[in-house]
Amino acid sequence: APTPHRHRRSLIEFVAEDGWLDESKFGFQVVGDRGRDFKALWSLAPLGMRMIARGKMPYPWQFRRSPAHGEIKTLIRRVLQAPSPSPDSGTPSSAATPE
Repeated sequence: APTPHRHRRSLIEFVAEDGWLDESKFGFQVVGDRGRDFKALWSLAPLGMRMIARGKMPYPWQFRRSPAHGEIKTLIRRVLQAPSPSPDSGTPSSAATPE
């Protein structure tokens, strides 16, 4: 089963790499655990068939990077490398840091 941690980590990885989310790869990575959970991948088949029938399938070969992907990657890297606030500062810590 997909975990919130895998979902966040995958989202950050995809956006950092391409500037926005490639939904055709996202489900494979999150639900299918990068291809290791065949049963979970198979559960996506009905959704995939409906998307194909309605012309809404985001095919990976049609995906284009954001023109600003370099800037976005730099921004995400800086946010992830920034020091976390101290526990007594009253500021909630970031939940986006992948573990």
